[in-house]
Amino acid sequence: METVQDIVHRAKAGDKEAFGLLYQSYYVPIYRYCRIRLAKKEDAEDIAQDVFVKAWKSFDTFTLRGSTALPFFYTIAKNALIDFRKKKRPIEVLNKDTDDVGSRDIIHDEISANIMAAEETSQKIYSLLATLSENESDAIVMRFIDGLSNAEIATIVGRSEESVRQLQSRGLRKLKSSFKQ
Repeated sequence: METVQDIVHRAKAGDKEAFGLLYQSYYVPIYRYCRIRLAKKEDAEDIAQDVFVKAWKSFDTFTLRGSTALPFFYTIAKNALIDFRKKKRPIEVLNKDTDDVGSRDIIHDEISANIMAAEETSQKIYSLLATLSENESDAIVMRFIDGLSNAEIATIVGRSEESVRQLQSRGLRKLKSSFKQ
């Protein structure tokens, strides 16, 4: 079985199919990360696509640290959201006419089906997470939904591990309180 390290190595060498595997693996968490922060589903989809375009263009400089490339994509997503909020500029979106990421159509169809199935349940989660601060929401989603370690989260959000743990604790208390109501 091919490891994440193998896939990353192939993608860094320009293998579009390997990058397509990363896209398939990481699109949903990146989309979810964007969706929690934006009112419009379409904006989240556009930004998530933009994240992968930017990642593909800069992937040759990427260095894998740990067992997942997800922190790399989260960092790009975080910056893309900041840019979106500042500029409200159009987002570059992959389409059928560009040849950037291999077999996008099949992957995109699979991902779209997964997103649609999860959208209803996710709406409830999004509404609860929206009651938290952005930092609390980030810490909870990355840890408990995406399974990142506190060290990886700390790197992405630019805080200490202890600060990340405090954000998670505070956020979970607020969610528990909201759930009781």
